[in-house]
Amino acid sequence: WNYSCGPLWSNTVRVLRRRMPSAEYFGGWEFQERGARHIHLILRIHHRDALAEHEILESIQPVTTRDHHGRVVRWGRDLHIKRLTRRDGLPANAFRDNRRARILNYLLKAVGYTVKDTQNDPTWTSPDVNAHFTRLDLAAHHYKCTKCQPGIKCASLIHRRWGARSRVVLASRSSHDNARPGWSPRKMTRRKQAEHRRNYQRLQDLRNLPLYRPHLDAERFKQHIRDIRS
Repeated sequence: WNYSCGPLWSNTVRVLRRRMPSAEYFGGWEFQERGARHIHLILRIHHRDALAEHEILESIQPVTTRDHHGRVVRWGRDLHIKRLTRRDGLPANAFRDNRRARILNYLLKAVGYTVKDTQNDPTWTSPDVNAHFTRLDLAAHHYKCTKCQPGIKCASLIHRRWGARSRVVLASRSSHDNARPGWSPRKMTRRKQAEHRRNYQRLQDLRNLPLYRPHLDAERFKQHIRDIRS
């Protein structure tokens, strides 16, 4: 399942956009206690394309893919859709009179699922759970993916993260012809965000440097530059 859920999601996106051309999305994959991946997703849809919740479910449930052994893979029965623009069923701490705040609340929840510390989660530390994940580690280590070659140790990440090969965070991007705006109106991508974080850290490193006079201590200045670049 973990190995095939990425292609299954890709097929699902194509179906959703065929039914709702304006659909944009943001979400994240979470590992459940049994080791299976579980997706939390926000769909942003223009009102002219919006479908009822049961219509979206009816579109998603028939979607399938096949793993590299030819077996059919589909979504499970635990599919839930909630309209975030309504007040019912919202978290108790949500700002109930602010639609954007409610969406942001769910967005933070989705991201939080992807970065939680499973090593220190008390629900993940029982002997039975630890034994289960030991078996998962072993199964992922011996799993034959499409990149595996006989006699060569495969470097694919799926052997170290329980078969998962798709990205943890999902976000729709703008199309090359600008026909589709993407999730971020400012064209923000994960690569740009990572670069912003690196630049911020470099700035903090510069601000934390001890005061000195470069023209009197050239070697110390050069060493600082080397440290920053590394």
